[in-house]
Amino acid sequence: MRPVALLLVLLEATGCYGAAYDHREVSPPPPPAPGALAQYCSFNGTTDLDEANAFLARQAQRGWVLTAVGGQTATVYCFRYEGARP
Repeated sequence: MRPVALLLVLLEATGCYGAAYDHREVSPPPPPAPGALAQYCSFNGTTDLDEANAFLARQAQRGWVLTAVGGQTATVYCFRYEGARP
């Protein structure tokens, strides 16, 4: 019985801690209805500034304006929607 309990604890811990380090980029939601407010946050795991700037430029082209950056084990970028750029 003890080995089974230990196995369950290890599986649970691995799943919980694994989720905390899942830093995949989150795609922006569809544009909101006119006049509606929208915001979203995403990870971007790059440490290359050219890649980070390209990521931010893509978000800006889609109408998402950077409002906050933070994080310790990964960088979290938060955006608000202001309308897509031509």
